[in-house]
Amino acid sequence: MDRKLPDWLKESREAEKLIAWMKSPDCEVKEFSGQLFIKARYGNCFFFFDCLKENRKTDRNWCAVIHMPEYSLYEAEDLFLKPIGIPDDFGFPVREDLIPKLETQISRIGKKLIREQWDELLLKGGYTAAQMIPEISRVYIQLNADRFIKKGKRPEDLIYQPQFHFADMKWKFSDWMFLEYLSNPQRAAELFAQKWLLEKLPEISKKKICIGCIREEMEEMLKKTGTGPEASLPRSA
Repeated sequence: MDRKLPDWLKESREAEKLIAWMKSPDCEVKEFSGQLFIKARYGNCFFFFDCLKENRKTDRNWCAVIHMPEYSLYEAEDLFLKPIGIPDDFGFPVREDLIPKLETQISRIGKKLIREQWDELLLKGGYTAAQMIPEISRVYIQLNADRFIKKGKRPEDLIYQPQFHFADMKWKFSDWMFLEYLSNPQRAAELFAQKWLLEKLPEISKKKICIGCIREEMEEMLKKTGTGPEASLPRSA
């Protein structure tokens, strides 16, 4: 057996049969230890369905996902592990384990899109000006500018960087998203970032404008007190 295969596959009782089945382009159904499985493929992933859904412990649509070519196994349930003959001492990740890294990746891409493609996002969003502009007063701006200055903040310290979290969204890390992310992490993260920004564009725009107004007010206040950026410039003779 290939030395490059993962340990779980090397120690599997039905390893050769499973590998042969995955390499077969035509055979969609296969029996392992008396249990029938259905094979399907999306991108670089094979995912497997069983015929005993009533006995399953989760509400997932499949009982296992294998990412190729390294045979990484995800979301594997006992209904898959036992018939394939995979030892009990192996543990396998689920999609929730990928969420922290994915959220960070989406936030980073979103930051880049806001900086480089903000006008394009506004056009794609199709929101009205009233939806994008915050209802804030001059007093609110002045009070917050004064508060930040008293805390020792400089105008350049105020940078709005929205953070993506699945918990804040109406949509979840779905089966399709999971398979897309496993197959092409960068492309998937970019798609998710676009979806996030377009959905949250009014909220992001309002906060972005608000922070910008407070930052400008801080600059004006610091100029008046002689502690702003211009105060440090050398005077001409």
